Amino acid sequence: MKYVKKMFKYFDILQKTASDLMHKKYEDLVNKMRPLDRIKDVEKLSEYIESLPIIGFNSSFYDIGLLSKYGFMHEIKKKMWKTFYYKKWCEI
Repeated sequence: MKYVKKMFKYFDILQKTASDLMHKKYEDLVNKMRPLDRIKDVEKLSEYIESLPIIGFNSSFYDIGLLSKYGFMHEIKKKMWKTFYYKKWCEI
């Protein structure tokens, strides 16, 4: 369990670093969208940039029983403030 918590602290660092890099990469696009009143699109892009995919269903690289046993799923639920789905039909 303690290793899972350490891993999620590392995920937090990765998410922050990746998010900062992506915000810089898309800064020109965002600056062009704002004067066009595309605020909702800017917010959506920002939300997408700030997400860090942890697991993928149907990716066949995990065992849900093991993830639950060692607290992995608990940490995911604890940190998730909003879920982001890539496929509309996957929403629960």
